[in-house]
Amino acid sequence: MAAKKETAKDRLYKFVEIYGVEVINKIIERHNLATEKRTWFTIRFAEKDPMIEKECTETMEKLDEKIYKIDRELGDCYDINDKLRTQIIRDIKKARPDDWMMGFDLQG
Repeated sequence: MAAKKETAKDRLYKFVEIYGVEVINKIIERHNLATEKRTWFTIRFAEKDPMIEKECTETMEKLDEKIYKIDRELGDCYDINDKLRTQIIRDIKKARPDDWMMGFDLQG
């Protein structure tokens, strides 16, 4: 009999077991910040007003700082690199397609 194929939900449970809910939520937070940064980049790219461009750039730089801090923490404290972080996000999206962006409840 063939072994059961590991699913995204199985991997997600493993990630939560290894890293804990707080780290998984950090990964989700980082993903959301990167998405927000891409949105600001799109606005800046389409904008013709130099003041608004400057405002967008400043916002993107603040988001970059937050993303960098999370990346450092994930890498230094948990040895989670870009490849693993991306895989965790993919598995979260597959396992929890409707509510993954909200993160996980620390109580349950």
